[in-house]
This record gives sequence, C-alpha cells and structure tokens, in this order.
Amino acid sequence: MHRGIKKIIWGCVLFMAAIILPMAVILIPALLYNSNSNSTVFRAPGTIEVNVEKAGTYSLENKYCTVYEGKSYSLPKELPNGIVFSLKSEADGEVIPIQTSSISTNSEVNGQKQTSVGNFEVKKPGKYLLSISGNFEERIFSWERAFSGAGFAWFFFLSAGISILSIPIMITAFVLTIIGIVNLCTDKRPSDTTPPSTPA
Repeated sequence: MHRGIKKIIWGCVLFMAAIILPMAVILIPALLYNSNSNSTVFRAPGTIEVNVEKAGTYSLENKYCTVYEGKSYSLPKELPNGIVFSLKSEADGEVIPIQTSSISTNSEVNGQKQTSVGNFEVKKPGKYLLSISGNFEERIFSWERAFSGAGFAWFFFLSAGISILSIPIMITAFVLTIIGIVNLCTDKRPSDTTPPSTPA
C-alpha cells in the first residue's frame, strides 16, 4: 500500500477517535446511570414504601408535566404552599429531613418535564415510608438515587480531560492527512514505457 494512503487512513482513524471519545465519555455514564436509577413514580398527596438497597443520596423530583397511567398532568412548576415531605424508617422510626436548594435542576424528555425538589441523605439500607402531604391538586413525583457530588466531579474531570486530549489527536489527524495527500501528489509512478535498447 502506498505510504500516502496509509497516512490518510491513519489520519481518518485518529479524526474519528477524537470525535467519538468525548461523546462516549458523556453518553455511556449517562445511559448506565439512567438504566440503574430504579426510579419510583407515584401520585401525591399520599404515602408509598420505598426500598433503599444502598446508603446514599436519593432525590425527589416534581414531574409537573407528564403522563402517568394514561392520565396527563400539566401543572405549574412551583410547588403549592403548605406541602410537607417526610421520609421515615420502618425499622426504627427515624425521620430523615429533606434537603432543599434554592437552585433546582430541570429536565425535559419527550415533552415530559420535571424539576428537582430536594434530596434525602439515607445512611442505612432498609424500607422507608415516603409521605407527601398537604391540601393541593394531585401531582406526580418520582424517587430515585441521586448522582452524587463525587460522581459528578469524577465525570466532569474525565470529560474535560478527554476533550482536551482530543485536540492534539485531531491536529495530528489533520497533519497526517495533509502529508498523505502531499505524498500521493509528489511521488512519481514507475514509467510504463520500456526504455529503448542500446545497440550492441
């Protein structure tokens, strides 16, 4: 194979790697997290039982624009006044307070919208009673394991590192491709004409 073609092929491979690697680093962890989040969707006001298999941070989401069990819900994003959240251990009766933040995260998938309400720091596995009470119109909430701060930091630095690494890879790919094209243009093919024979 011509050396110029080899350089062009390697340039294309490196260029594709520089594009695919950052995308894979972002998409694969997100897909794995979503597949293992074990989200529990329920109506409120009311009480449900949740099974905590691992200690950690669990989030409560307000699904204010969604479809649940064939019924459409389109409500204001803001929660009504007087709403009360409670998480209680069935084993020892410990009540875990919800930790709210002035900054909430919002997401939208296929026209369904939700916003974060707060987090519960659960220190012991077991069964818990999650209660949402108050005088308000029926709403939909979800309970799921939260993406921890340490996990987010690891994900952020890994994504940044791969993105920075992709820059020299892309430059190398560009240079190799240019060199390969130049080699193809400058190298002379062997002549097909037979040189005249020299008389003896």
